[in-house]
Amino acid sequence: MRHDACKPVNAHYLMFHLRSRAGRRVCVCARIPAIVKPHTGKGNQYMALNEEFESKIGKGTKASGKLNFRGPVKIEGEAEGEITGEEVVIAAGAVVSARISAAKVTIAGAFSGEVTARERVELMATARVQCTINTPSFVLNEGAQFDGDCKMPSKKLAA
Repeated sequence: MRHDACKPVNAHYLMFHLRSRAGRRVCVCARIPAIVKPHTGKGNQYMALNEEFESKIGKGTKASGKLNFRGPVKIEGEAEGEITGEEVVIAAGAVVSARISAAKVTIAGAFSGEVTARERVELMATARVQCTINTPSFVLNEGAQFDGDCKMPSKKLAA
């Protein structure tokens, strides 16, 4: 069975590549069940980094200015300015210098600036952050580097 650009068969099945003895890359499209943990809203937000996003600033792309997103956005390239949206994910390898205002923010790359999150901010192990954070819930995973201030009001913020 052929498929386009080695896309996953679906969210609950895996697809992987093998190398033949001749060194050719062979795509295996077998339906191998994947273990998918349901998102409970608590604990590690690893799934947020692997979800499909309607909006994305890809690797090799640099965006600047006022960036407004209605749904979740994943930044893999470079961005600077003001970013607003429901969920902002800064992927590992991304470089962002901005003022972010969102419900949820997950950072795995390099970030400097200011974050105001109505619900939560999570810094993944690969995060390198120098900023001021305002959020009612702050998760700092082991390995993350955080240099800045964090204010945690008891109520959700009206950002």
